[in-house]
Amino acid sequence: MVDKNETLALMVDESVAGTPVLNERLKYYLDRPVRELIALDAKPMSAGQQERHRLYSLALMALVHHYWNGNKNGRDGEYPWNESGEVTDGKYLNRDYLGHNIGAFAVDGDGRVIDFDFNHNKIFNSSVEHAEARLIRRVYGLAQIQDSWNTNDYTPHSQPVGDYNALENVTVYTSLESCSQCAGIMALGRVRELVYLQSDPDMYLIGNILHNLSLDTKLQAPLPVAASEVGLPYFNRLNNGYLNFRERVAENPFFISKEGKLDHSNSVTAFLCTKTARDIYGEAARLFTDYIEETQKLEHPTFKPVDRDGQPVKSALTNQQCLAELKCFLSYAVINGRRGTPH
Repeated sequence: MVDKNETLALMVDESVAGTPVLNERLKYYLDRPVRELIALDAKPMSAGQQERHRLYSLALMALVHHYWNGNKNGRDGEYPWNESGEVTDGKYLNRDYLGHNIGAFAVDGDGRVIDFDFNHNKIFNSSVEHAEARLIRRVYGLAQIQDSWNTNDYTPHSQPVGDYNALENVTVYTSLESCSQCAGIMALGRVRELVYLQSDPDMYLIGNILHNLSLDTKLQAPLPVAASEVGLPYFNRLNNGYLNFRERVAENPFFISKEGKLDHSNSVTAFLCTKTARDIYGEAARLFTDYIEETQKLEHPTFKPVDRDGQPVKSALTNQQCLAELKCFLSYAVINGRRGTPH
């Protein structure tokens, strides 16, 4: 029988600032370089799976581009990083800016889109209304009522869930790397993986850290997948565009108010209101249209994801069927789904 004092001594020996370290993964990393903590040990992806991720990534960029609004500081003033007249010429929906140009949607294991949402920080005057957090709350609601955005499809794709572990087979696609709030919410929901289309250097790779620290635990954080790993060229272009913006905005302000006050914000959300970012999203939207119109052909149209035994999942959509799913979803999202726009 272990003496009580010996147990307490052991806990003190394995503690940080007096707090016992009981998580085995955290114990493993305590005396190791931070580089090891943020490195991911992901399995190689097949070319078909990479194409699948690219399709969803392009669809998300097309959705965000459709609802783009660059008027972060209002319509009264100048945005030197944008073309003259862009504030009121319709390119930005000619509306007040009520949320950042950041969107996300969730996809089930078969490849069907569950739903989407956008950042709504401005409209709620809140810093917690991020796209992923809003999306997860919405998906839980849909899981309980078995509703769907696709009213033309009455086929039940999943069984009703009896608890809150509804997202274990879900992939979330987000236009910007997740913050600690959203990474934590997705970990609590047990989201399987997260594909992000742009890095956020100010978020210190928190998704990588949470994933590595939660391996083999009940609340495993999703595996973060940078879109560069699936061959999406816009990942590096957005990152490079933001770095350029961050270096130059000190001399060339993001915004000039009508009173002449200069805004030199170098935040990523300011960058996402520039012509540079919008043009990249526009190019991605056009590429997605090319796939829909079949001027751009899929390389792996019959691909299906495989199960743990390496066998194709019978219920899963092929990449070609995923494209058709995304076409229907995008039509819904830009016509009937306006309850979730980022303006």
